[in-house]
Amino acid sequence: MRVEQFFYAIEIADTGSFSQAARNLYVSQPNLSHAVKQIEEQVGFPLFVRTPSGVIPTPEGNDLIDHFRVLKREYTRLESILHQPVRPQRLRLRIASLNCSRTTPVFAELSRRYAASPISFSFLNYAFLKDLLPMVETCQVDFAVIGTPSTNLKNILGQLSNRTIEYHPIADNPISALVGPENPLYCGPDTVPIEALYTSPVVQYGSAAVDPTHCLPHITGLSAHAAGEILVNQANLFYNIIQTTRAVGLVAYRPEAFVEGEEWPGIRPLRLADCAITAHYGWIKLRRLPLSDIAAEALAAIQEIF
Repeated sequence: MRVEQFFYAIEIADTGSFSQAARNLYVSQPNLSHAVKQIEEQVGFPLFVRTPSGVIPTPEGNDLIDHFRVLKREYTRLESILHQPVRPQRLRLRIASLNCSRTTPVFAELSRRYAASPISFSFLNYAFLKDLLPMVETCQVDFAVIGTPSTNLKNILGQLSNRTIEYHPIADNPISALVGPENPLYCGPDTVPIEALYTSPVVQYGSAAVDPTHCLPHITGLSAHAAGEILVNQANLFYNIIQTTRAVGLVAYRPEAFVEGEEWPGIRPLRLADCAITAHYGWIKLRRLPLSDIAAEALAAIQEIF
């Protein structure tokens, strides 16, 4: 039985005539009658009954023809899709990060580089691992970059051990302080004890208000001794406050890796002489999911900045 036979039945029901339906369909009336007979033999009941005014569907036939109409709509839609011009395949990249804002320039550069091509890019930043892991496990991201203090690394690895997620370390960086021209430490030595920061307010960046686990001032104990606290969740505001006030900020990378943006000139990184806590960075992905070429390119660029 062919799908066209179902459409023959629809045409007969709509026209009320075998002969008119045959003309509309450009088939012979005997062929049309034979097609209907095959359907009736298959389902075990007549589709139509003849009346003085033409043929009409039987109650059972009318119900079946309604199903044929649904099939015809889907068939027509499918034919339309199949006959559409072939579109260039989009280049797809899906990255996520956890407490790792330094990855955003890499994503911005990749977006700029491939903006002229058909692309489907997404970059999602998460504050909590419990929200990020389902995205990895359901293949909604190619990979994710994780930043965590060394004091919390064991906890992170423990959460990953019971999942089908593989973990790859990237770097283990020291914590540095950032100061601007208004801070007395700006013209001092390159290395200072953490106690030297106590006389200044500290700028906290991120979700410290609800979860201080990843907030460097809390972890290092600076929050308990600083002259004040300023909580922000925007990177631009974080650097602006450091640049224009005596406040200090803590960042988790080597001083020599700090690149001053043209937008924030004069911010100076200082080593902390007595801070044993480091910031550990790594990336995760689903074990059975290979990296695409564009994802591998993004990962290589991210690894370079650490």
